[in-house]
Amino acid sequence: MPLYPDRVCHRRLFEDRWAVPVAFIPTAILATFLFLAGIWGYRIYAEQHTFANLPPLVSLLVISLAPPAILLLVVVLVPMLSSPIWPYQVAIFQEPEDQRLRWNLAVVATAHTLYGHIAQAEWLNQLIGLGEDERFQALCYIRRVHFRLQQMPFFTPAELMTSIIAGLAVIGISMGLLGYEVLDALLHSIALMAALQLLLLYLFLLRWLHTRRLSEIEEVFEELLPITRKTKRQAAAEDEVAQWDRERWRHQHPEESAAPPDPAKLLPPAPWEK
Repeated sequence: MPLYPDRVCHRRLFEDRWAVPVAFIPTAILATFLFLAGIWGYRIYAEQHTFANLPPLVSLLVISLAPPAILLLVVVLVPMLSSPIWPYQVAIFQEPEDQRLRWNLAVVATAHTLYGHIAQAEWLNQLIGLGEDERFQALCYIRRVHFRLQQMPFFTPAELMTSIIAGLAVIGISMGLLGYEVLDALLHSIALMAALQLLLLYLFLLRWLHTRRLSEIEEVFEELLPITRKTKRQAAAEDEVAQWDRERWRHQHPEESAAPPDPAKLLPPAPWEK
């Protein structure tokens, strides 16, 4: 990342979590455990009309609301553990005129999918004071992060397998240990897998919203780039298109050349990639 080394305030340890601030697989395991705890508690409530010696109404509320409330708190609070924003905001409050701190804040907010609104505000506030080289450097960095986020799939094979295993585990435990009927166990499994798909959708929407905000910043930076820079970028883009056509032709004729390299691997790594 194009950071000022003497103004780095965040912990570099958590940079790999910025693209997906809520890790799906650990969260899915926690959701499965909470779901099983909820249906186990409801089983006890259905037999005894109470749970943990609580009044019936309180027991029902605890069984119904506690598991989803815990999961919701995890989804909301866990991303804050990897947040790089707070140390910079505290430092800027102490040194409001330090432009290097504000640059670093804009850079880390660009890389974290929860803070696109802060990235927009910081880049736009600094835009007038940036030189030509700094604007070009910022635009290249924003484009790189934007491209990397667009390459991330909706789900990975590991995440899909985790969802399937969680659904099968719920069926087996519901029928084998908790004594539910087959239909009830299937409904439990479907409900859990639907919740996991909603979690995947939430993570996807975070990335989509972030890329939309980055696109808006790109448009502003493109408008303010000098004409000489734009001409060079257009020429480079034309060269890349011609090269892509050649590589595609070679890929269609493997007997004459090797397969083309993955274009994503030709770009520098994003902050969360190693």
